[in-house]
Formats: sequence, structure tokens, C-alpha cells
Amino acid sequence: MKKILYLILLSKITVAQIKTTTAKHDSLFLVYQKAINSISDKIQILGLGEQWHGDGATFVIKAELITLFCKEKNAVFLSESSAFDCFKGNEVGVLNDTLNMGIAKLWSNTADFFPLLQSLQKKEIEYAGFDCQIYGIYSKYYLPNYLQTVIGNKKILEESELSFLKNLAKDITTEKYKYKFSELNYRESNRLFSVIDNKKSDFTKEEYYMLMNFKNLCNVVRIYDNKESNFSEGNRFRDSLMAENCIYLIENFYKDRFIVMSAASFHLIRNHQKDYPKSDKNIKTMGDFLNEKYKEKYAVMIFTSATGEHALYSDSKAEKVPKPKKNSIEEHLFNTNVDYSFINLHTTKYNYEYCMPDGYEYIKMPNPLIHFDYIFYVKEMQRAHSRFYK
Repeated sequence: MKKILYLILLSKITVAQIKTTTAKHDSLFLVYQKAINSISDKIQILGLGEQWHGDGATFVIKAELITLFCKEKNAVFLSESSAFDCFKGNEVGVLNDTLNMGIAKLWSNTADFFPLLQSLQKKEIEYAGFDCQIYGIYSKYYLPNYLQTVIGNKKILEESELSFLKNLAKDITTEKYKYKFSELNYRESNRLFSVIDNKKSDFTKEEYYMLMNFKNLCNVVRIYDNKESNFSEGNRFRDSLMAENCIYLIENFYKDRFIVMSAASFHLIRNHQKDYPKSDKNIKTMGDFLNEKYKEKYAVMIFTSATGEHALYSDSKAEKVPKPKKNSIEEHLFNTNVDYSFINLHTTKYNYEYCMPDGYEYIKMPNPLIHFDYIFYVKEMQRAHSRFYK
């Protein structure tokens, strides 16, 4: 017979925290309900962050939370790193769907995220991708044909101009950020995209979204220019484009729906000019743009841990989660010996000096509400594992 679950009321904060006196998933489900019930009706867009794209325990929780949000709040799921970077596109049933555009293999190949893919296969969840990274085998064989069908049928480009865009798509999706734009090719691509923009009304909103992403990808690749030194600038520009994509999706397709997003916490968190390390200051990420557009309708939930390890399923070596820093929220939660905890910062008194909001790096953060709204604590992080077994 199962033991009775009981809540631990902490002296410093009031949160849903569960001792592991029963099966872990039973206790975790109670935290899920606390999290879902804590999201106020004024929130339209909720970002679910992750420290790093190798957090298996976070993948499991996010997959289950997303499914629950979609079922209980009729939510739409928007995902980072999703644009055609999935050679398993057929498997998740998104072939020729220009809003979905696959799920990146860094998630779709993990056992931890697989329950969410099953929900997508069953069409239980409405889903769209907001990244402009149109890569992978799936895109290599799909994008040129898509350009031929969508643009060619409308006769808005000459045959040689369309051929130029198709060859450009093949080159970029094959070489990724190693592609080096010649000035001549870049000018020609911009000219052709201008022609397409001027004929925007000829396309459906879905068609134009794909073409807009291809144009954005070209601009990002141009900034990278096959140089490691340009990575930071290119990645931050990518944030502005992801925000542009999110806004386009919301305003054109999901204006009256609750949105739940999955991305690295760094992309979601607001106000990077405050508290963050010097290298991150004066940087506007996707979260900053969304916060400016939607204000109190936009909220962020970060995930943090105190022990364990993180790594992608494909990495041979795992990295350890940093030891909890003195006077940090992670230290406090670790000392309470709970496995999971949800904290609503709008209703909780917070008096800790440090927090680890993303990238497993501690930041001196006296007022986390400047950056995010909720904390989902996982005591022991587990690395992502492959769902493909030999």
C-alpha cells in the first residue's frame, strides 16, 4: 500500500516540495499540478528553459509538463532547434508541414524526450518550430523541392533565379555555418528575397513562414562567415530571428491560444543587461524581445539542479553539475533533501544571493523576477540518453 504523500513547508519559502516516500513519479506528478495551477490566467506565453541541451531529467519533466499543458490548457507547443533538423521527420509525422518542420535530433534521438514525440505522432499536441536553423538530412532533400513547388508554381521568378535559390539551399543545408557567402551571391539572394517579399500576398501564411525562415538562415550564415570568432554575434542575431518567428506564429496562427515553449534558458530569460556576466551584458535574446512585445503575458520557468551530471546522448564524457554555492537557492533546496520542488517567485519571498539559471554557471542575483518567474528544481540531474539501442 502506498504511503501518504506529505508536503514540506520550509521556513524560508513556501513551495510544493515532496519527500521521496513513494514512487518518484507519483511525487513528481504533484509538483506538476502545483506548477500548472500556479500559472495565472494573464500568462499567454510560458517558456520552459533548460540549463543545457543534455539535461535528461529536465527533458523528461518538460516532455510531461508540455503534454499536460496541452491537454489541460489547450496549449500549442513551440520548440527551439526544430527547423528541419530531424532526419526522423516522417516518424513524427511532420513531412511537408512547414509550421512543424521536425524536432532536432538532439531531442528526438533521446529516450528522455521520446514520450513527447509519441504524443506528436498521435496528433495529441499542436506543434510548431520557431528556429531558423534549417539543417539536417530532412531539409537537404525537402527544402529545394519545396522552393520549386511553392515559388515555381507562382511564376514570380525566372527559371535561372529559382535554380539559384535551390542550389543555395542545398549548399547551406549541407555545409551549415561553414558555408561562406560570396558578396555576389549574397546580393543576389537579397534581391530575390525582395521579389518574394513584394509578392507576399501570393503565398499562404504557412508558405511565407518557410520562405521567411530560409531568408533568415541566409542572413545568419552570412554573419557566421565560417569563422569561429563570429559565433557569438551570429548566435545573438539568431535570437532576434527566433523572436521574429515566435511573434509571426502567435499573431498569425495562435493569437488566442496558450503557448508553451521549449528552449535553452539563455534564449528565454529576460533582461540580460542586469546581473549577468560581463560577456552577456547588453545582449538582447529572444526572451527580451518577447518580453518587450507581450510584457506581463510572457513568463519563464527555469530548471535547476544541485547534483548529478549532464551530457548529450552522443557525448562520451559527462559533465558534473556544480556543487551548490553557499547562500544559493540550490544550496537551500539541497539541504532540505527533496527530490523536486516548484517555486512561484511571484508568491514566494526570495532572500538568496546566488542562482544558477542557465549554463550551469552561478550568478549573483538578488531579484530573479527580473529574469524569470518560476523555478523547477531537480535535485539530481541525469544526462540525456539515446533512444536507439544497439
